[in-house]
Amino acid sequence: MYVVVTAFVPTDNDFTKGGTVVPVACVRVGKMVKAKRDSFKRVYALDGTWKNPPIPENKLQSKGDIRFKSFELTGSNEGTQKKPKISLLKMYQDTIIPALEEKVVNRFSNNGQVRVCIVKQEDGAGPHNCTTYQHGMKQIFAEKEWLLFNQPSQSPITNVHDVCIFPMMSKCVSKEQAVSFNSNMLRSEELDTCVKKVWADKKNLYAMSKSFVAHPQIVSSILEHDGDNNFLNDRGKLSYGVRRMYHCTEDGEGVMLSDLAPESEADTAAGRYYNERIARGLKFDKPDLRTFEKGFLTDDMSDILQSYMSFDDMPEDVSEYWAKLLLEDAEDVELEFGDDGDIDGLDMQAP
Repeated sequence: MYVVVTAFVPTDNDFTKGGTVVPVACVRVGKMVKAKRDSFKRVYALDGTWKNPPIPENKLQSKGDIRFKSFELTGSNEGTQKKPKISLLKMYQDTIIPALEEKVVNRFSNNGQVRVCIVKQEDGAGPHNCTTYQHGMKQIFAEKEWLLFNQPSQSPITNVHDVCIFPMMSKCVSKEQAVSFNSNMLRSEELDTCVKKVWADKKNLYAMSKSFVAHPQIVSSILEHDGDNNFLNDRGKLSYGVRRMYHCTEDGEGVMLSDLAPESEADTAAGRYYNERIARGLKFDKPDLRTFEKGFLTDDMSDILQSYMSFDDMPEDVSEYWAKLLLEDAEDVELEFGDDGDIDGLDMQAP
């Protein structure tokens, strides 16, 4: 088992414009331990039974050898010395949070001139439901003014890892298994080598990036079907035109919107094909924020967003809608726009 964390930095804070993907962490769940005894391969009899005879040529490990051992992943329980467990909270504190700071916040803050807000989405896995884990993560994110929320229940399609990144990594690991190990069954360390190689391969960043820019299209599909997921049974269920509309950035670390064919190629067959392909566009337009009549924010979201958002580039009606979400008892508040374009009563700062 691995705990995988991936970040995406959208261009101009707009997923539809593309962005840069950042592989933050791929942490193996377990610890290095000393072998307590010698171990040997199984030897099967004709009737299907098996034994582990102490034959030197079949030895897998010797007593005292250092090896990796998988342990149960929990929210915060580290188990006992005799039966240790892996705490997800401690993993975040010791490994993942520092990696987010280094690989995302420090890299994209422009030497501290830009405030970077991490927005983390979690599913309903058992460790995430641990009360101690929830309190610990909430405290960390509140101190850093980051956002933490849960994805809709029974909706793995809203998780870019489940819908794209994990299947992509699985296929790449199988390919690596075939190429490097002749399709033989992989031992634990061999499998780990394959996983780490796939995770570190920059060629996979393009596929990861596409999964993030496709996310708004998946959300739009859910909205289009009033929350029903029957559309997943339709032909072309996850075909949104992402491949047509986005191509890999020059550095290979993200995606950007495809431009129309340059004028020098516009009248060629290739140019006409390219323009026609791009003109078909994405399946869904951006959803209209003002149509979300049941929208609401948690107190944490409201507090943090007020410190990040700016109304400078928003149309007045969109600004008004956001203000209603951010202000308590919004239906009883008469909104007034100041001379600077901001809404009186809200302390909005440019991000």
